[in-house]
Amino acid sequence: MSLTEKDILDACEEIDTLLLVGVGAKYHKKEGPLHHRFYEAAREKLGDKPLTYIAAEKILEKVEPESTVLFLTGFMVPPWIRGETDGPPGTAVLARFLNLGLGVTPVIITDREQKGIVAETCKAAGLYVSENIDRVKGIPTRALIDYFPINEEKAKRKAQEVLDKYNPSIIIAIERPGYNEKGVYHSRSGIDISPVTGKCDYIVELARDKGITTIGMVDGGNEIGCGLILDTVKKYVLNATKCRCPCGAGIAAVTATDILIPAFISNWAAYGVEAALALILNRPDLMHDGESEKRIIDGCVRGGGTSSPLGTAEPLIDGLPNKYNVYIVELLNYLVKSRTYETYAAQRYREILKAPEEKIKRIHENIKKEAKYMQ
Repeated sequence: MSLTEKDILDACEEIDTLLLVGVGAKYHKKEGPLHHRFYEAAREKLGDKPLTYIAAEKILEKVEPESTVLFLTGFMVPPWIRGETDGPPGTAVLARFLNLGLGVTPVIITDREQKGIVAETCKAAGLYVSENIDRVKGIPTRALIDYFPINEEKAKRKAQEVLDKYNPSIIIAIERPGYNEKGVYHSRSGIDISPVTGKCDYIVELARDKGITTIGMVDGGNEIGCGLILDTVKKYVLNATKCRCPCGAGIAAVTATDILIPAFISNWAAYGVEAALALILNRPDLMHDGESEKRIIDGCVRGGGTSSPLGTAEPLIDGLPNKYNVYIVELLNYLVKSRTYETYAAQRYREILKAPEEKIKRIHENIKKEAKYMQ
């Protein structure tokens, strides 16, 4: 089927709605539906179009074949100090789609300690992984993994080196911690995780100064990108303005991105952009499905990923059992396919709408006959 822009926009409205389904009791009752509030604030900033559509359109505008797309991901979870399962899966999925659909080389930046998590997640998504960009350039399904320094001065130098070396066409941060107004990184519970977190904010800030488009995918208010809706984060998030560490300045992340996509789970935001791109490109075949979602999450856990806030090595995302993530992925797949491939039910309905008057008359007569038996 040939889709009009209106068809795609309508579908992306439904995609965005799916990303905001509040499955489970993730947020504290005092905070309420944070993801809805974040979404409304971001949409008010970015215009009256679905956020997944805005991101997908910008990616297609900026990305060229053989270019690189820089991903930032990985979030350390205290007190276990292990990388969580939200972030790397969304990164791997979107990296795979951009690689296969647009011919780009995904470059994924994380912490040194989380490279194993990201690598296993990407392999489970079907990507060949290397730390040498020259080794992956000619491979059809590829991703390069690099790490970012914890030391602030080294991080500032590395930010420039990364942009010079990879020359990214766009930068996408998926569930990556962002620092507060005092340069401190926090967990949602208000604990300082700066000593174990690479200072990736410097990449985003430098990129925006250079005019490189940045996209953030978030769910909690303490991630890169949330600076775009800082007032909303400070208004609704517990610990936003008063944390539980000596800095006392709260967990609200101040680094903004050009585009922000809040979701119930940050991975889902990446899946939503994947779906929007599939619609625009008419390539639903490139989307990952429920079976591959299960494999990807299992790979993330096998690589050392832990479920926040539980700290267990189980296939959970923010405490949500994986089968529910699989459901979301399958719903996104069907949503896209039902619009790009006309289903038999849709064909039948269309035939009735276009039926000649004589046939419609017979249908009305049959309804009247049946009504006699129902009285």
